[in-house]
Amino acid sequence: MYTKTEDYFFDADEVLEPRRLQEQSKKRLEYAGSMIKDHNNRGDSELALPTDVWSIPTINAMSKERTGYPTQKPLALMHRIIKASCPKDGLVIDPFCGCATTCVAAQQLGRKWIGIDIEAQAAKVLVQRLEDDAGMFKDFTHTTLVPQRTDVEIQPITKETKNDIKQKLFKQQEGHCNGCNVELDVWHFEIDHIVPRAKGGGDYMENYQLLCGNCNRMKGDRPMEYLRMKIQVRLDLMKNKVTFGE
Repeated sequence: MYTKTEDYFFDADEVLEPRRLQEQSKKRLEYAGSMIKDHNNRGDSELALPTDVWSIPTINAMSKERTGYPTQKPLALMHRIIKASCPKDGLVIDPFCGCATTCVAAQQLGRKWIGIDIEAQAAKVLVQRLEDDAGMFKDFTHTTLVPQRTDVEIQPITKETKNDIKQKLFKQQEGHCNGCNVELDVWHFEIDHIVPRAKGGGDYMENYQLLCGNCNRMKGDRPMEYLRMKIQVRLDLMKNKVTFGE
């Protein structure tokens, strides 16, 4: 567990398991587990927290849970994590939900949940799995429209605002391109939408950055991950090439 504040939730009673005897040597037996719930009952029926190793079977090829998604986790694993760390009226968020195992587990345990994934395939698997496994959803509303933010000040780039926006970004980025990190004078930079407008990115300062002309053309209306990948490919090529000049 990691927390920045004292505001966290942990329910030990939800994840207790039988305290098992483990043979450490031929002459000595020790109990596995800690934080014993019933100290007066010595034996296998005594409950303790799970040890560092959780005995949860993997998803085999014949399992009903299996979706074919490459990083699928067992429902039993997510059940244990959610029970221990989320109250019954709490909210579970999985920012990389994949085939929606966390979402299904949260639904089965009566928690509210939010699942996010960048892969289009994940949405297709999620819709089918929530209907088949969770058994709670029959009618879905699927939309590709991006919600518009209402918590930021809209600052469209116009002739009147362009220079002011550019100067602010230049100061924030300390005169460096946000792609290749080259240092240039302010007039050599171009304003770019970090999340392209074609993908739902808005006209506000948090979504603006300065790129050099080359990086801006390489990125186009694609996300920053694409630009970083192209820059890395270029750097890798430079390691193996010798450049000559007159």
